[in-house]
Amino acid sequence: VPPIDGSNKAGVFNFINMKDAVLIDGYVKAENVKKAVIIGGGLIGMSAADALTKLGIEVDIIELKGHILNTILDEAAGKIAAQTVTSYGVKLNTGRTVSKVLGLHKVAGVELDNGHQIESQMLVIAIGVIPRTELFKAAGLEVNRGVVVNDNMRTSNPDVYACGDACESFDFIYNSRRVTPIWPNAYIGGRIAGYNMAGMDTTYHGGTVMNSLNYFGMDIATAGMSVLPPDASGLEVLSTLTANGYKKLVLNAEGKIVGMLTLGETDTAGIIFGLMRDRSDVRPIKDNILNENFGLAYLSADSREEHLHGNTSGRVAPADFKH
Repeated sequence: VPPIDGSNKAGVFNFINMKDAVLIDGYVKAENVKKAVIIGGGLIGMSAADALTKLGIEVDIIELKGHILNTILDEAAGKIAAQTVTSYGVKLNTGRTVSKVLGLHKVAGVELDNGHQIESQMLVIAIGVIPRTELFKAAGLEVNRGVVVNDNMRTSNPDVYACGDACESFDFIYNSRRVTPIWPNAYIGGRIAGYNMAGMDTTYHGGTVMNSLNYFGMDIATAGMSVLPPDASGLEVLSTLTANGYKKLVLNAEGKIVGMLTLGETDTAGIIFGLMRDRSDVRPIKDNILNENFGLAYLSADSREEHLHGNTSGRVAPADFKH
């Protein structure tokens, strides 16, 4: 819990795991909660807001950055997402944070850093998590943001392997080792680690951050650099507004897709991510790739064959391993 005055009051919750969800649900029922404030407009905060709104609770989201879902949506997509979220009655307070929790023994409201007060019976803190690395550090393993592993999922100790949300493995988009806390990467990394621990020399060829989400009836799919990094030199952005949302691709100088963002229309997200995993040069089809009728017919015969066999959809397949 961040240092907020009054955060020890009843009605203040984290939102990290199932236990937190059960506690929140119990408090909502016991206290007949009608108004809630959520700190954080990211992936976790939006999940909490969606769930509470479905219970008929009035929700205020407090987000420090300029728009919601700012780690995966650019400003244009963020505006579209905000319009959808507010249409459900959710109030967005961007560029703000909570400085104080109001109430005697339990939550009665919050005060923002600009002095504005919001009435509330519950405060949910949903500002994300970071890897717990205490055990790795105590064991003398190399740790950066997470425990560092090589392409065999081996740590700096040759007898210790790691995978999942707390490790830094190869990200093929950024061409560096990064924490990629999503289930497919943990699953594939676990298999790679298992093969190597069993004596089968097996290489992990990398993953990247992917998201397939639905908040407030809004479909979102993102992968890689869906938000441009500070140094975007050499990158080309393709984007378009669609009848139901927004699409965006980021290409590098070699014509390879390094970022994908689809909002509202996600039917082609699997094909596009497959092109990302294949490191395909999409310059020959870039004028068509954002069209609403884009599909497998635009790909080469070899690429169509791979997609039809599901080899580039993020699932584990024999092509993902070399041993």
